[in-house]
Amino acid sequence: YDIKDKSKKIEYLKNLRKRQKISKLQFSEKYKSTPLRFYDKEFFVKFMKKNYPKLNFKILKLPKEATDSKFGYCLRINKI
Repeated sequence: YDIKDKSKKIEYLKNLRKRQKISKLQFSEKYKSTPLRFYDKEFFVKFMKKNYPKLNFKILKLPKEATDSKFGYCLRINKI
């Protein structure tokens, strides 16, 4: 799963608006029905360990080729 890093939220939103060449007002209108979610890595670590202690998972950096690689990370869950 591709996850946006909560600590980079402001930087990500600025970058996204710049890339789309839209104003803050246009951005708000465009995404008002689409929640943009951001999480701390630790949230997923705690959640997985508490709810799925036997499940094998890793938190990885997104590949550099990914459009928003510097703003997030990947949660990789392996089948048991």
